Amino acid sequence: AAIAAVAPAKAAPVAVQPAKPVTAPAASADNSELAQQLRSVYTSERIGAVMKITGKGELTDTDLQILSMALREDPNSNVRLTILDALRPLASHQNVQAALISAMGKQDDPLIQTSIVDMLVDAKSKQAIPQMIVLLDDKNTPPTMQNKIKAGIESFLN
Repeated sequence: AAIAAVAPAKAAPVAVQPAKPVTAPAASADNSELAQQLRSVYTSERIGAVMKITGKGELTDTDLQILSMALREDPNSNVRLTILDALRPLASHQNVQAALISAMGKQDDPLIQTSIVDMLVDAKSKQAIPQMIVLLDDKNTPPTMQNKIKAGIESFLN
């Protein structure tokens, strides 16, 4: 008696829901590939795009706009920390401060919030005070963060 070989049943394909990508603004032809990488579902590709954008030497307004949107919207804290590390040497520039201020209230990670506040305080960015006060008034802001903000505002007054 011959035994018939039975092929294993194939599993039905499973739809994988990727992480919500960051939507970057339209970029110039030079930045279109990097903007596309910032929309990747893979964190490593988004971090790589940040490194390429900031590694070019000088940031254009488009570069800063792309990074600012990623700083506000990227779901991964490591991507946002990479952006902050890249922007730290440029924190004295008004347009970088504006990007940091706009991202400050949209952060759910205390480490990111702390880094932004530190950068703005170090840059003596008095234009950040209104957003800092909003965070102080927010009952969800941790006490350690409130103390850091208060110290930062006091340093502006001295």
